[in-house]
Amino acid sequence: MVIALLAVLICILAVAGEGVAADNVFPEGTFENVKIDPGGQTGWWGVTGDKVKIVEKNGQHWLRLENNVPGQSAQSGRRFALNPDWDAVTIKVQSRVENLKVGKNAWETAKVDFEVLDGNKQPIPGVSATMSAAATDTQWKESTARIELPGNAAYLHIITSLWVATGVFEVDDLQIFPEKREFNETEEDAVLPAQEKLHWGQEPVEVVSSRREQIVLNGIWRFVPLLDTAETKPSGGAAYIRVPGSWSPGSLLPGLVTPRGKGPAWRRWGNGDSKWAAWYQRKIKIPPGWDGRAIIVRLERVSTDAIVYANGIKCGGVSWPYGEVDISKAVKAGEEATLSILVMAATEGTTEMFLDPGRVITRTASLLSRGLTGDVILSSRPAGAHVSDVFVQTSTRRKQLKLDVEMSDIAAAGPVQFVAKLLDGRGREEKRFQAEAHLTGDKKQTAQLSWTWETPRLWDFKQPNLYTLQLEAKGANLADEYVKRCGLSITMKEAGRTSARCGLSAPITKASC
Repeated sequence: MVIALLAVLICILAVAGEGVAADNVFPEGTFENVKIDPGGQTGWWGVTGDKVKIVEKNGQHWLRLENNVPGQSAQSGRRFALNPDWDAVTIKVQSRVENLKVGKNAWETAKVDFEVLDGNKQPIPGVSATMSAAATDTQWKESTARIELPGNAAYLHIITSLWVATGVFEVDDLQIFPEKREFNETEEDAVLPAQEKLHWGQEPVEVVSSRREQIVLNGIWRFVPLLDTAETKPSGGAAYIRVPGSWSPGSLLPGLVTPRGKGPAWRRWGNGDSKWAAWYQRKIKIPPGWDGRAIIVRLERVSTDAIVYANGIKCGGVSWPYGEVDISKAVKAGEEATLSILVMAATEGTTEMFLDPGRVITRTASLLSRGLTGDVILSSRPAGAHVSDVFVQTSTRRKQLKLDVEMSDIAAAGPVQFVAKLLDGRGREEKRFQAEAHLTGDKKQTAQLSWTWETPRLWDFKQPNLYTLQLEAKGANLADEYVKRCGLSITMKEAGRTSARCGLSAPITKASC
């Protein structure tokens, strides 16, 4: 029986992990050369020299709080940043009390409180400790407390108090010992519910134009938190998440469709509120007809930044709110590929981020959602020179249609012929315009085109007359057909103020009508 129990205990320890001893990480608790900071960010707050001061005797320093006025208090404290890898902290402190007269309530006394705060510096309910809560005078004594840290723990707020009490309260040798567990839990993916299906590689190919096609990659993806900033591929033990969606618990968007996976990556996941980076991954199938084309991954909305990998090869990054990455170098037409996207979500305040493994930066943002919060599109377009964007400008007063055509990867100068076809809601051609522009040798440039249009169908309330613009561009090594939707607005003038109503395209891109 003893042997059997011992075997069970060994198995439990192998799964739960073993605490790793650490040194004291809070040298300021000796009050030698302590920095004073009224905001409590980089030093102790409340040390005014009136009721709170740092005293010295025989080369030793300590913190003294003194209050002689009944009903009043004396306080000082320090906000200390916690490492995300810590699972718990053990705190030790020496304290002494003289001439103490406590208040009417149990908390009106000499004490040291420890509050655990989230990334917004707000207390996390139920995660705190109170030490050295004295009711009578004491000589120097040591108190110890241990606090388990939840996944969204960011700061430890230390508060020393003579709270609605009189006397002298002295504090010294405040030490913080972090615990980091070595988890040996076997990585295991979560099980997808029977009613949920993966349609990887089965999505239809949509023909956008004669030279462009796309596949919508929305649906269920594998999902696992970032374990280490040096990662270039996700670890095992994945869950599944819906795209578009968000891993933030406060978002109105869909989130995980399974329980969390198993493995070290989930060690401090909590409810996901504190996690700033996670991996999305799925299989994709490149159509054989895309041979010779540029193959693009477009993120219609990301919160807030992403690095795109295809078959383990880093292809590029996207910054909020949207963008695209060319993955042509990492995939082949007619073959299956693994698409991995590392999404980094900046939170309010200063947050540690990175652009490449080992290169750490900081940035500031305020978020309601985290993750791939918009459509993910796999598309093909001509390799090399192509139309990268079209900005449509309309004027009913001038009876004019103007296009700013942005072109990229131009390799040769020369004339380009443009044909603009305007299709109605049924896909029938309603109007056609032609123009020519001469391109320079610049890799990226814009051509401005304009035509007179006497009788367009206008967009207005309850009359959403949207057109589909098919723009063909041929010449100077450029052969492309770009498509977008737009509407022509009615311009109104009321009380000397000019305003315009405009029908927008779907999806909305940088180019609007």
